[in-house]
Amino acid sequence: MELTGQAKEDFEKWFLEKGNPASDFDYFNRHCNINEASTLYSFGKLPESMRYGVYVDFAECQGVYISIKPSGDTWVITLQTRLGKYVFYDMITTNRSTPRQTAINAFDKIYNENN
Repeated sequence: MELTGQAKEDFEKWFLEKGNPASDFDYFNRHCNINEASTLYSFGKLPESMRYGVYVDFAECQGVYISIKPSGDTWVITLQTRLGKYVFYDMITTNRSTPRQTAINAFDKIYNENN
């Protein structure tokens, strides 16, 4: 699960600003107690579920709201933007990792097409 292009560049700027101990929103030092998490290297070492949560925070700051909900045997992945609502997938899977990756890949595509 990784962003590309302009999404990656903008995320890295946003992350370094938000992870800076001098900022008002010292996310990792306050919430995760990870000393070096303001570096992109440390971010990459976080568990996938934590990286997903940070990507969702970034997406929301960009006006894209990501939702993953189980519905019976499927997962419904919805991305909502200021321009409308996009449902990308209803997928059958036994884990949460695949829908997370699919949602972040969809966000990456939307972001890069519009920036």
